[in-house]
Amino acid sequence: MKSQQLRIATWNLGRPTFATQAKNDSLLETLRTVDADILVLTETNSCIDPGEVYASFASTCLFQSLAIGAEEYQPGENRVTIWSRLPGRRRIDMCNSHSAVCAQITTDWGELNVYGTVIGIYGKNRSRFEPILSQTDFERTLEVQLADWERLAELGNLCIAGDYNLSLADNYHVTRKHRDRILACFKKLDIDVPTWKLPKNVDHIAVSKLFFNSGARTPDTWPRGKSDHQGVWLTIKTP
Repeated sequence: MKSQQLRIATWNLGRPTFATQAKNDSLLETLRTVDADILVLTETNSCIDPGEVYASFASTCLFQSLAIGAEEYQPGENRVTIWSRLPGRRRIDMCNSHSAVCAQITTDWGELNVYGTVIGIYGKNRSRFEPILSQTDFERTLEVQLADWERLAELGNLCIAGDYNLSLADNYHVTRKHRDRILACFKKLDIDVPTWKLPKNVDHIAVSKLFFNSGARTPDTWPRGKSDHQGVWLTIKTP
C-alpha cells in the first residue's frame, strides 16, 4: 500500500564532536521527534547516528583530508550525511565530494535522487583564509554544484536539500546574483522549492515538480536548540 506521506528534513548541526556529548544527545532527541523518512544533516559528524532503521550516505570525511583553507576538523567530521529509512544506494560521485553527496532513494512516489549539500563553508563572504582569490569559496562551490544539478536532473527526479548559505525569501545572508542563479537553475530544471518563503532561512529542500504528482507539500521548521540553524522539513502528502 502506498504511504500517505513522505517527510524530508534537513538540519545544520553546527559541527558536533565526540566530546560534545550533551549537545549530541539533545540533537538526537530532536531528530527522533522530527521522525523524517529522509534526513539530510549538514556540518555533522559520524558520532550523530539516528539509529539502525536508517542507512547513511556520507560526504568525504574532513579530518586529515583535503579540506578548504586553514580549518581544523575533528575525527568523524563531514559536511553532509543523508540518512534514509527507505531503500537507497549511492548515486554518483560528486565533483566536490567534501561538500555534497547523492543517494538514489526508492519511495512510493518513485525513485528520488537526493543531493545533500553545503554551498560554501563561509557563506557568501570571503573568509580570512582566502583574501586574494578572485572567487569566494561559496562562488566556487556553487559553480560546481549547479553543474551537478543539471547532470543529475537528466537522470530522474531530484531533491536538493541542505545548507544553501543564503535565504531565498529576503536579503538575509545573501547576494541577489547568487539567489537569482539558483532560482534560474531551478526554473530551467522544473524544480520547486517550497521552503523559499521561510524568512531568514538558509536551509532548503527543493524537489522536481514531477515527483510531487500534485500532492500537497507543507514546509515547516523547528527551533535551533543546540544548533545555530533552525531545522527544516517538508511533508509530502498523497493527493
